Amino acid sequence: MDTPIGMARVAGNKQRIVAVAEESTVLTKALLGEATGAVACTLTRKPGIRGAAAAAALAAGLRLDWGRLDGVVPTEQTLAVSVGDDRAGWRYAHWLVSHANDHGVRRVLFGDLEWKASEGDWKPVPTDRAAAEGEVVAEVFS
Repeated sequence: MDTPIGMARVAGNKQRIVAVAEESTVLTKALLGEATGAVACTLTRKPGIRGAAAAAALAAGLRLDWGRLDGVVPTEQTLAVSVGDDRAGWRYAHWLVSHANDHGVRRVLFGDLEWKASEGDWKPVPTDRAAAEGEVVAEVFS
């Protein structure tokens, strides 16, 4: 390890460890609801599940990961989740984005921000298109 090559490997490993630790911190904060719009991705393949089946699968996945949720309402094209505060809202919004690829999620709305599968990041939306107060909405592909 005292050779230049050995020392370079150690330095490279330390950099990778620091990078993984930083990513883990961001993900932890996102899934605890302590970050806004922190989970994002772009989907490039066609969803394997669509419509009411996708919304029902999202609801089942939420319940599986988060336990009993009384305010989860799937419809033909959406899943609405009632939340008590912003922290809970971001917790579920980030979860929905992180499961978008497997569950055919096209868009997630929370507050005045939206994430779209085709664009991959969170952007402000006009007030008339924002999610209702205390609600996270996921739209699935039809």
